[in-house]
Amino acid sequence: MGMLPAHPDRRVFMSWWKYTSRPESLAKALGAENYFFAQGAGLWHFKYIPRAWMCFWTLLRRRPRLVFASNPPPFCPLVVWVYCLLFRARFVIDSHTSAFDRRRWLLFKPLHAFLERRAIFGISTNTALTDRISAMGGRSIAVPDIPFDMPEGSYPVNPDKFALAFVSSFDVDEPTLEVFEAVRDLSDVHVYVTGNPEKASAEIREAKPDNVTFTGFLSNEAYAGLMRSVSAVLVLTTFDFTFQRGGSEAVSVGTPIITSDFPVLREYFNKGTLHVDNSPGQIRAAIETMQRDHSAYEREVLLLQQERKERWETIQETIEAWIAQALA
Repeated sequence: MGMLPAHPDRRVFMSWWKYTSRPESLAKALGAENYFFAQGAGLWHFKYIPRAWMCFWTLLRRRPRLVFASNPPPFCPLVVWVYCLLFRARFVIDSHTSAFDRRRWLLFKPLHAFLERRAIFGISTNTALTDRISAMGGRSIAVPDIPFDMPEGSYPVNPDKFALAFVSSFDVDEPTLEVFEAVRDLSDVHVYVTGNPEKASAEIREAKPDNVTFTGFLSNEAYAGLMRSVSAVLVLTTFDFTFQRGGSEAVSVGTPIITSDFPVLREYFNKGTLHVDNSPGQIRAAIETMQRDHSAYEREVLLLQQERKERWETIQETIEAWIAQALA
């Protein structure tokens, strides 16, 4: 039973986990204010306490009628659900792949299911995950990505080399050593690896060949400039059902892609893209194919860019219809 009414036209988007541009893009597309909370440090189950307080306090101040909550961690939609009970508001959960598959969140699967059943609907990145939400008793829609514009920016790549950007956070699912082995002997290729190299293992740092550059942390403008300046973008993962945000950023600026060969990625990145099994041999062969037929892949990725805009318009109509029905 609600206590006080919320602001009838206000929407907010809450996320607590590591920063990605997805919540920002979703919030902008759906007319919501975007809030990201990263307060707290130390053991993961303690650092969420200050985030919970800041999130709830922001909700009290802004008093939205509709809240989008990013998951993981499931504690974010849990706090949002409590707010919605108090202020007669409604909420939507945007669940990332790790909310379903990462070991640390499997313990909270009953909580996740509880919240999905109470949300207006859930959002996930692909149909395999929407099926899981349906099995929990919730309604769901797949939103692989939202069309967005990246800054112009600039980044100085070597003009005499076939330049590639490897979008990385030095996470466990990235085949970084395989990429290094693939390009080590390609003298006409240079790879720019994004992300904080301090997070890289000693093995990765020692294995880096001369034709690889660690860019370190980049501003949004420099990162966008890199994506525009290279000839192709590498976005690789060893985890199935993982959507590659870096691939969408490449589509946004019209740069061809080399990504992993999983059904989810093959379905969405179906033009302007080469798919590999993450082995050094296939990565190297894909780079050589991209060099040889680069102009064809550039034309294809622009077609994918247009298809993505049309797909999002259809998805957005469904989302707004579900929201209107729930808030009526």
